[in-house]
Amino acid sequence: MRSLAVGCALLGSVACSSAPPFVPPTSSGSSTGAPTTTAGANGTTGGTTGGTTAGTTAGTTGSSTGRMTSSGGGTTGTSSGGNGTTSGSYIGLPCTYNTTTYVDSCVPYGYECSLEYDTTDPGTCVLPQETVQCLPNVGCQDGGKPELACTDGFNNNNKDVHLCVYPCKTANDCAEIFENCLPSLKVCFFDLCGQDPTTGKFTGPFWGRCTVDDGGNTGQCLSFNMGAYALCEQNGFDFTDEACNPHGRVGTDSECDFGDICVGDYDATTGTPVSDGGVCLPISVDGGCVEGYDSLPNPGADWEICVQDCAETGTCTVGTCFTDTTTGMHICLPTLP
Repeated sequence: MRSLAVGCALLGSVACSSAPPFVPPTSSGSSTGAPTTTAGANGTTGGTTGGTTAGTTAGTTGSSTGRMTSSGGGTTGTSSGGNGTTSGSYIGLPCTYNTTTYVDSCVPYGYECSLEYDTTDPGTCVLPQETVQCLPNVGCQDGGKPELACTDGFNNNNKDVHLCVYPCKTANDCAEIFENCLPSLKVCFFDLCGQDPTTGKFTGPFWGRCTVDDGGNTGQCLSFNMGAYALCEQNGFDFTDEACNPHGRVGTDSECDFGDICVGDYDATTGTPVSDGGVCLPISVDGGCVEGYDSLPNPGADWEICVQDCAETGTCTVGTCFTDTTTGMHICLPTLP
């Protein structure tokens, strides 16, 4: 799966989440330390500090500030870097990721703190993932075909930057259903919607249909962070409680129909996400769900997910009953068959 865990310190008009987004039933993690070495990527001393705050809920990575745009116009950006190497790098050094300011202490050196997407393990500097800021002489994670590459043509707060992105020809080349093939650069990037082309602000309308690249009017425009940005989620043909593919456009199952979102399976014993399949569950914009279902808050999103209340119904039609440690709710989440 190509993660949507992006450099939260960098991107403002895009989501900072993994397969946007659903909250696992438990939360943990914290960020400590900062890269400290004299070896550096370029033989310099790494001393940037990112502050320390409690980690976000496991499986999500918070939200973003600032604004990121593509500045490629009608030209094609250049790619370089490809797979990074560990020689003379910051890889493995302790790092900080501040979930309030989104400062990542690894970014100035071309790396990413693992706490941006993994809040349960100690944070270390790693090669950047997809849509994370990068340096051409350091490179990116991955190694697939096509290869994730450090590419120019992006602008953050009037500063030209490189991002780790995948090349593409159409939206179908982009694994994530919240991405399309950026026409100016021919790379996979977030499919923004509800945005004023003049001001760049997200004014809506939200929740309605949106255009998915060459796929036509086949998506729904979902708002995040009180309208700070919105992404177009491509829809498929699976209905509520039917199997779906939580891993984007890769796999045998389709995506969920308009008004639902795919929630991935959990381990029935531990309550942790697993790489299997998923089930379509309804989205609630106003917190209202049908009888027997409760709306579960979804941090960073301006919408909630309707899940069966097993304290009320006694049993789960789909999945297993879990206790959400944040809300105390007893909810049914899809689990492995």
